[in-house]
Amino acid sequence: SAFTVGTGSISVNGTAANLVVGSQASVLISGLNIGTLSGNVGTVTNSGTITLLTTSILNVGTVANTTGILNLTGGTLTTGTGLTSIGAGGKVTLNGGALSVSGDLLVSGGTLTQSPAAFAFTLPDSHTMTINTGGVVSIAGVWAPGTSDLIAITGAGSTFNNTGTSATADVLMEHNSTLTVGLGGTFHCDGYFEMGIFGNGVITIE
Repeated sequence: SAFTVGTGSISVNGTAANLVVGSQASVLISGLNIGTLSGNVGTVTNSGTITLLTTSILNVGTVANTTGILNLTGGTLTTGTGLTSIGAGGKVTLNGGALSVSGDLLVSGGTLTQSPAAFAFTLPDSHTMTINTGGVVSIAGVWAPGTSDLIAITGAGSTFNNTGTSATADVLMEHNSTLTVGLGGTFHCDGYFEMGIFGNGVITIE
């Protein structure tokens, strides 16, 4: 079944608001806000297809005193080219399926976690992933940013983790991608960190 919200967006907020998109469902929307009103809790669980149109934004737990949870158990979620923002009250978990971010990604105090069962978490070419204010991104297995992407980790507690074993974990900074770590930020890889094998890569530690 398909559900389309033309030029509107969906807000999942309440004392315990919950939106479930099943494996046979398809949702086409112009924005998604999860746990973005003070004192509210919002949860979205997806095993189908969620697509955010054009310049749409995705906000998860971006307001003080909120909880926003996005669980991907299968299927796909494709964002618009607007900012995807995971705030201090935000928790995005990929236990299956794929998260395709089409614009910049900001993890500001929240968490983004990809388990080994997840298919993929991808960034588009020439965009930025910023991790700050104690945000944490944890990705299992092999991961690489897009061409000419910037990964910026800034501030105490702000962390990028690549998890697994020495044989399964691997971060590839290739194709003119750049990694910057500063002001107490942390980059950690359980396996290999590869740079400049397939085109230039840049790392800056401040």
